[in-house]
Amino acid sequence: MQNKQTLRLKIYFNGEVRRISVPEHQFTLVHLQTFVELLFRIRSSSYTLKYEDNEGDLITLFLDEDVQELLLQQSSPFPQPLIHIHIIPKSTNSIFIPEDQSQTDQPFSQIASEKQFQKLQEQAIFLAKSDSEKDLHRSKILFKRLVRYSPKQPTLHYNMAIVECRLKNEFGAIGALHRAVDAGFSNLHHLLNNRFLSSLHQNVQFGLLLNRLLETD
Repeated sequence: MQNKQTLRLKIYFNGEVRRISVPEHQFTLVHLQTFVELLFRIRSSSYTLKYEDNEGDLITLFLDEDVQELLLQQSSPFPQPLIHIHIIPKSTNSIFIPEDQSQTDQPFSQIASEKQFQKLQEQAIFLAKSDSEKDLHRSKILFKRLVRYSPKQPTLHYNMAIVECRLKNEFGAIGALHRAVDAGFSNLHHLLNNRFLSSLHQNVQFGLLLNRLLETD
């Protein structure tokens, strides 16, 4: 019987097959997209993910609801021993990332469309407001992906700090706030009045961060 805590995946792309195991709580669409992009060095938005259902049909993974449907299938009395994931290129001319060029070196327009970026950002913010620890971890994964796409947007780092605080990771929150300031964030009012950041107020590093902002005024 399939272990409900771990999912076994078989991923097919360009004649290559990889087997991996993923904890079920980490199996989200964004996590899967990030993994295959790093594993096969392919561009975001240059492919479509599909999985094989119990009848052998290929079903597109487009939203988190599609992933939930897949997980529901795996929780049936007769789950598949392996989940078969197919990476379908949209265009063979643009799917691969050159060996000498990392994703972080590329302009945003070459990595993802503005529409997809906005959609991911809205989903990350929505999850960041949840009281569910699982949703907060999903929000953190999304913000990490967004920051990789657009590292100079200060609000992305600021929102990441809020998520880190909600996950009780003060060290990660302080680091994210410093990166926000490095990217141009300068709103003292938000830093001092955002209730999710209040747990940092007694932190020495938070005081040093405030001094950085005061010195630049």
